[in-house]
Amino acid sequence: ENKLELYRREMRNAEAEKQSAQIVNDQLLPRAEAMGSEVERVTKEAKEASGRAGELRSRIAKLENTYSERVAEKQKAEAESAELERKLQAWASHEAQVEQATRTRDQWKAYVEAGRAAAEKAEADVAKLREQCLAYKAEMEAREEKKA
Repeated sequence: ENKLELYRREMRNAEAEKQSAQIVNDQLLPRAEAMGSEVERVTKEAKEASGRAGELRSRIAKLENTYSERVAEKQKAEAESAELERKLQAWASHEAQVEQATRTRDQWKAYVEAGRAAAEKAEADVAKLREQCLAYKAEMEAREEKKA
């Protein structure tokens, strides 16, 4: 009877592990996919800002040739360029965060895969324990019949 109770306890534990792994899997996979979308969006915006900053630098160089006629326009372009440079620096900083987010997303994906594998193993363990319990039960019933 102690063996049967031990098998039952192991079956309950394996089932709980399976459910826990499934919950982790269900919660983390959407987060990992959302991180991938954010990485793509930020990368696209950084490329666009870089192209715009290059255009403004070229425009500043042309305006310097006609400085006396275009002082106001040059100042405006320099202000835009400074703002874009600031944004580029912010993007450079953000790019490091994006790389970290990508690593984190990859770690979550690995964790989800590990959870999925653990859930599959737990299912297999539950099935094995169920078979062992049935065999043990049949053995116990056979012993009872011999006694009777």
